[in-house]
Amino acid sequence: MENFKNIIGYEHIKMELERLIDVINNKEKYKKLGVNIPKNLLLHGPAGVGKTLFAMEFINSLNRSKYIIRKNKPDGEFVNEINETIKTAISNQPSVVLLDDMDRYSNNDDKHQNSDEFIVIQSFIDECKDKDVFFVATCNNVRTLPYSLLRSGRFSSKIEFNNPSLKDSTLIIEHYLSDKCISKDVDYEEIARILDGGTCALLESVMNEAGLIAGFNNKDIITMDDIIKASLRVLYDAPKNFDNKTELQLKIASYHEAGHCVVAEILEPGSVNLVSVANYYGNKGGLTSQTNNDDYWFSFEKMENKIKTLLAGKAASELVFNSIDTGASSDIERAKRIIARFQDEYGLNNFINLDDFPSEATKSRFEIWKEIKINEYYREAKTILFNNKDKLDKIAKELINNKTIIRKDINKIMKGELYND
Repeated sequence: MENFKNIIGYEHIKMELERLIDVINNKEKYKKLGVNIPKNLLLHGPAGVGKTLFAMEFINSLNRSKYIIRKNKPDGEFVNEINETIKTAISNQPSVVLLDDMDRYSNNDDKHQNSDEFIVIQSFIDECKDKDVFFVATCNNVRTLPYSLLRSGRFSSKIEFNNPSLKDSTLIIEHYLSDKCISKDVDYEEIARILDGGTCALLESVMNEAGLIAGFNNKDIITMDDIIKASLRVLYDAPKNFDNKTELQLKIASYHEAGHCVVAEILEPGSVNLVSVANYYGNKGGLTSQTNNDDYWFSFEKMENKIKTLLAGKAASELVFNSIDTGASSDIERAKRIIARFQDEYGLNNFINLDDFPSEATKSRFEIWKEIKINEYYREAKTILFNNKDKLDKIAKELINNKTIIRKDINKIMKGELYND
C-alpha cells in the first residue's frame, strides 16, 4: 500500500483505492481488456474518520493536474469559484478535481436539491463524461446530496468509511502516542476498547488531552491514569465536576452501573470496557462502556441481551435498596425502542401471535405485548443479579472506592480473582 503508507489502518479501503489508482494511471492496460475505465469517486462517512486525508493521498498519487474545491466563500462567489476551477481543470487535462466536504456546499434549503452549487457540479460532471477529468468527492452524509448527483454514471466508485475497528484503533493510538513520553503501564488495546467506536479525530484528541493533563500535574510522562481521565472527559462530553456526590448518591450510582456491568458480563463475557461514576457536569449517575458487537444487528439474542443490560441498572437498585430507581428512565426508553424495532424493522409478527394479547380501549395489542416483554426482560435481569450478588457487590464497592474501573479489573472480579473486602 505504498501510496497510503502514512495512513494507519483501513487496509480494505487502501486496497480498493490502490486498484483504482492503477486503473487511472495505466488506462491503456485496461482498455486492451475491453473494460470501461471508472469515472469519479465518492468517499462518504462520519466526520473525523480520515476521508479528506485519503482523498488527498489519492489525488497526489495520480499522474495529472490537481484542483481542490472547498467552500470558503458566500454562495454566489462560491458558485463562480466552482465554475472557474473546473473550467481550468478541463483546460489542463488530464486532471483531477477534489470536491471536499461536498455536502456542505449549499445551505439554501433543507434538502439542497435545487441549489446552484449542485446543479453546476452535476452539469460539469456530465460535460466531462468524455473528457479526461476525474472527480473525487468527500461528504459526511450522502442523504443530503441530490439523488440525481449520486446515480450510477456520475460516481461509479463509492466507498463508505466507518469508525476504525478495534485493531485499527489500537494501531492509531499507538501512532499518536509514539512521539510522546509515556509510561510502561499504557495498554494500547485497553485504550482502544475504552474508546470503542471513536473516530480517528477523537482518538487523537484524547491522546493529546492526556498529555495536557499530565503536563498540568507537572508529570514527566503520560500514564494510563492520565489517558483514562482524558477518555472520561470525552465520554462524558463535559469537564470534571468537583462537587462530589453525597455518600448515598455515590452508592446508588455505583450499584446502578454495577448492575449494567454484571448482566452484560454474564450474557456476553469480556464486553464491558469501562465503568465509571466519576463526577462530570451534567451527569448525576455514571456510565458503562460496552463493546459494540459486530453481530448485534444480525442477532435477535444480542438485542435481547442489550435490553436486559439496559434494565439491569433499575433491577440492581430495586434488589439492593428495595426502591424505585428514578435515574433509569433513559435506560427504559432505550429498551423500549429496541423492542419496538422487533416489529417495525424485523417483522416479529412472524414469530408471535398478537391475538394472544387482547387490545384495550387505549392500547394496541403490540403495546400490551411490549409492556409484557419489558417486564419479562426486567425479571430476567434481576434474576441474573440475584444469582451473582457477590459480583454485583464487589464491582459496586470498587466503584465507590475508585470511581472508575476498566476491563482488566472487571474481568478479575467476574472470575473471582480480585477481592476488595
